[in-house]
Amino acid sequence: TDVAITAKKAIESGVVGKPLVAGVQAMRRRKVPGWGVFTNKALQGGGSLIDYGCHLLDLSLWLLGKDMVPHEVLGKTYNQLSKQPNQINDWGTFDHTKFDVDDHVTSYITFANRASMQ
Repeated sequence: TDVAITAKKAIESGVVGKPLVAGVQAMRRRKVPGWGVFTNKALQGGGSLIDYGCHLLDLSLWLLGKDMVPHEVLGKTYNQLSKQPNQINDWGTFDHTKFDVDDHVTSYITFANRASMQ
């Protein structure tokens, strides 16, 4: 995105100091795909982590710079929010009893240079 490119240029040019802490967050409200295999772990392999979490991680690491070497990674996935029946969903209907992929992810990563990302 233009915002990400602008941020990267600001970091690389020295306008912004070397990042020490990165905070990443995304929320998809009422946006469970009601088609395909998105909610089936056996066919999809995972939920929110592989659907868009990987893109947040990639963008964050790109912004932090090439010298970021992970030291420790802690993470947890959850499958609770999607279990509620009769949810309002902007992307069609889905069967909450068969939704078996993660619907929430948290993580904390520390790097060799003592920077961190949450």
